[in-house]
Amino acid sequence: VGVTELTAGPVPLVGHNVEVSARAVSYEWSAGASELVTDQPGGAYDGSPCTRTGCDAYLHLAPFTATGQYSLTLTTTWTGRYRVDGGAWIDIVGPIQKTSPPTGLNLREARGVLVYK
Repeated sequence: VGVTELTAGPVPLVGHNVEVSARAVSYEWSAGASELVTDQPGGAYDGSPCTRTGCDAYLHLAPFTATGQYSLTLTTTWTGRYRVDGGAWIDIVGPIQKTSPPTGLNLREARGVLVYK
């Protein structure tokens, strides 16, 4: 599971101690024309069979139903706040987005898994 909250500081900045806190609020996985937006960071599939509730923890992208080369990116949206010299926290205006460089994926086997819904 990925990092969902980060805090840094205090760090001296122009004579003041500054702390910054950021929290990941959404994740947008993109592979070609397929996108999936979720509030969960996802995790590596451990190979265990899906159960009635067990598959919901994994992210599913539509194009991964056929073998081939795919380019996968992740855009994470963060909210943040900061404080100076231990004072009150101040919200950073607007969300901050960061997109990963594309990661190549060579899908060698695509097989269906029956899932009870």
